[in-house]
Amino acid sequence: MMSNGSPAGRRYPLAEEILRDNELRQEWNQTVDQVLIAGGSQEEVAAFKKEEVVDQVAETVRKNGRKPELFADLLRRAIAILKEFLAILMKSEEKAETTRELQTKAKGQTAQSKRVEKKEAAEAAELRLMKIRPIHEKLCRTNRKLYALQNQQQILQKALDGMPRSLFNRKDRKALQERIDGIGRQIETCRTQLEFIPTQYGFGSVGAAEAEYRSAKKQIDQIRNGQDNRDGKIPSGNNERPSVLEELRKNRRDTDRVRYERKTMREEAAL
Repeated sequence: MMSNGSPAGRRYPLAEEILRDNELRQEWNQTVDQVLIAGGSQEEVAAFKKEEVVDQVAETVRKNGRKPELFADLLRRAIAILKEFLAILMKSEEKAETTRELQTKAKGQTAQSKRVEKKEAAEAAELRLMKIRPIHEKLCRTNRKLYALQNQQQILQKALDGMPRSLFNRKDRKALQERIDGIGRQIETCRTQLEFIPTQYGFGSVGAAEAEYRSAKKQIDQIRNGQDNRDGKIPSGNNERPSVLEELRKNRRDTDRVRYERKTMREEAAL
């Protein structure tokens, strides 16, 4: 008797391909959100996407034609590099957090001794920053937790991958897999929180909330620097951080150079 339906367990390559690509795009978007929260700019993300995705896809299509599986490989590679970008930003964010704490203590010691009369524009700017700062800080706390969980999961996964698949290790492998799965659930919870926090305060996305924070921060910094000039103080100078993209490119050039030197040494040793 013939069945009108599809055979049980039949796999549909196109459907699986679409699902896989959607999962990769979701991971890309989630990582971009983490980069923006950690201090990366929309301009840097756009430049990174052009270099590592758009240009690479165009070059691959030129050489190999349109092959969907190659796009997935390129996107995986771009996500891996984007996570290196995130790692650099997270280190910078930790240093910035320490600096902010020291500056806050210093301001607390001098605030009582001298009060500067603020104009209406300055008061409005302060209020704007006060409204968005708690949202930014909540995003940062969640992002740091998510980043720590991702690192922990990566370490445990490497340990699991290096553990022999023998009967003797079955119990240990199962326990380690359960820990990895548990961390995976925590990661998904953090990602959901990152998506929920901006909408809770009326922002459409993480990018929109971070754009408002940076705009408010820039506005108040300009006002404070102007006040310092009127008071005869020396402004703190340019607080713009070095380009993380440039640092990432340098790190990758150094990595490629080290790999080339090791390969050359191995080839020479084999002669």
